Amino acid sequence: MESDNFGSIRGRLRGLVPPLCTIRRADGSLWPDMQCRLLDLVAPHVDAIFVSGTTGLCPWLSLDKQKTLIEMALSYVDEQGLDTPVICAALGNTATEVAERSQSLRDAGAAAVVVYTPYFFRHTDEELVRFFTDLAGQAEDVPFVLYNLPQMTQNNISPDIVRQVVDACGNYVAVKDSKGDAEQFRNLLPLRHRLNVLNGDEEISRDVLSEADGCVPAAANVFPLLWREVLESAKDRSDWERHHPLIMKVKREVYGLPDMPQVITGILTALEMLGIGAGPTPPFLPFDKIAPGRGMKASVANVLRELREYIPEPFRAQALS
Repeated sequence: MESDNFGSIRGRLRGLVPPLCTIRRADGSLWPDMQCRLLDLVAPHVDAIFVSGTTGLCPWLSLDKQKTLIEMALSYVDEQGLDTPVICAALGNTATEVAERSQSLRDAGAAAVVVYTPYFFRHTDEELVRFFTDLAGQAEDVPFVLYNLPQMTQNNISPDIVRQVVDACGNYVAVKDSKGDAEQFRNLLPLRHRLNVLNGDEEISRDVLSEADGCVPAAANVFPLLWREVLESAKDRSDWERHHPLIMKVKREVYGLPDMPQVITGILTALEMLGIGAGPTPPFLPFDKIAPGRGMKASVANVLRELREYIPEPFRAQALS
């Protein structure tokens, strides 16, 4: 049974929900001024803000740093007069560990807490259902978002697992599926009367976004206006044919996929070129170290110039410098 409070939060977790980067100095400390510049770039154009997710370096952040990111985002939203919920991820391998962290993040102001499967070890479906139901029971006042990212956690949250979890618990308000399997995503859609279904894989957006409740694209850290257009025209096939090549250009030439191991290096490189932060921080290396001679940094600069109309002012001018 969904409480009125959970229903209200679910109603706000729709549309464009970027997984905001965490901007750090080389020593790993947070960089508040630059984090605020990123909020200037992104926050006015989105429906919710997701801090400390995968792109936000969740595995490396202490609870105190996560709470600081929540507080910074909430302060920004308040100062700008925005009605934008802030959500945050809680990562861990036991229900008790995740429940304790989730309660702390909720107390810090997170509208909902995003939870992954346990990681490193492979688990059966029965074990995953038990993990999520135990978690909900230990933090029964916390609204949760399931986050499926088997590429990183080694465990897939199947539609059947989602169904069993929402049958047993009333505090799951959304699921973000980033597996990149359009068939699996469509099999989540019959559960939309129970929780919001958000697409986290940019490549399959053309196939599924018109039926989803929203999307969580990493590229919205750099091109929020592109994803605003994508979301608003999701049901228009002709607009999709115009936008999809741009999405794939970002994937190939900013993320560097499929050759690069992850997307974070490319996004942080692009943000550095827009005057936000100083690029990748350890253990990530800059492109000239991990891909010498490949021209990756020049490729990112070219995409910024080509897609500058999708970068908000005043940052757009940086794309031409």
